This record gives sequence, C-alpha cells and structure tokens, in this order.
Amino acid sequence: ERHLEDTKLALKEARSQKATTGGVEKSELDSMMKAMMGEISSQIAQLSSGLQGCQEEVSRMSTRDMKLDDDRLRVDRIEKAVEALVQQRRLDAQSVDRRLRDLTSRMTAIAVSGSSDDLKRDSVLEVQELRSELELLRSTLLPEATLQSTRASRALADGWHALREEVLSLRKDVDRCGAN
Repeated sequence: ERHLEDTKLALKEARSQKATTGGVEKSELDSMMKAMMGEISSQIAQLSSGLQGCQEEVSRMSTRDMKLDDDRLRVDRIEKAVEALVQQRRLDAQSVDRRLRDLTSRMTAIAVSGSSDDLKRDSVLEVQELRSELELLRSTLLPEATLQSTRASRALADGWHALREEVLSLRKDVDRCGAN
C-alpha cells in the first residue's frame, strides 16, 4: 500500500508539473506507469492469493459439512436401530412376563387342585414341564433381551461419540477460518 501511495503522490506531482511547466517528459511518465502497473500487479497477486486461501477453506468446510451430514444420517440410522431393539426388548419382556404369569397361575392351580394319585402324577409332570420352561426363560430369553439392550446402548453411545468428535472438529475449522 505504501508503494501505491507513493505512485499516487508521483502522479499528483506530475499533474501539477504539467500545469506549471506545460508537460511531463515521456520517460517520467513511462517510469510512473511502470511503477503503477507493478503495484497494481502486486496487489492483484496478493488478493488472488488470499482469495485462493479462502476458496480452499470453503472447500474444506464444505467437505466437513458433507461428512457431518453423513454422520447425522448415520446417527439417525443408529437411533432407529436402537429404537427397534428397545421395542423388541419390550415385546420380549412382555412375552416373558406373560409366560411367567401363566406358569405361576398354572402352578397355583396345581397346588390348589387334586388329591388323587393320578392328579398328583399329572401335577408332578406339569410342574416339571413348567420348571423346564422357566429355566428356558431364565437361561435363554432374558439374557438375549439384556444383550440386545446392551448392544443398542453401545451403538447409540458410539454414534453420539463420533458425532461429538465431528462437531468439535468443525468448530475448530470455523474458528480457524474466522481468525484468517
């Protein structure tokens, strides 16, 4: 900018010289024009360099935005998967509860009913069936539902962590671009 000011000053002097002496020599005019053109070229180069830096930063931020959009879509898919797993776990829990209530009522009915030996034999067989069904519920269905719930929670936590990291990265990029 100092050179530009010097060139403007020289141009004003040339104008005033022209007014007082009647003209400016061609060599002086050529040197002033070369200096002015050099300064203009320098300013254009600086502006171009700054503009290219801004374009690169905008391109990086655009790429980050696309990644953030992809991450949001991934988080939405994870949330939907988690919701589906939670819903399935609720249905499984309700099914297990129904089966447990049914077993409890059947065991109560057996305990209340029958005094004959045939009834007792049938009751013993039914109790054994009920116990094996209860054991199946305890050993298979309940742990399965718990495992599904754990997986869903872990998937959701991983998705949120990835999203949080991306947001922090974008915030740093925005701060850095704002500083420029």
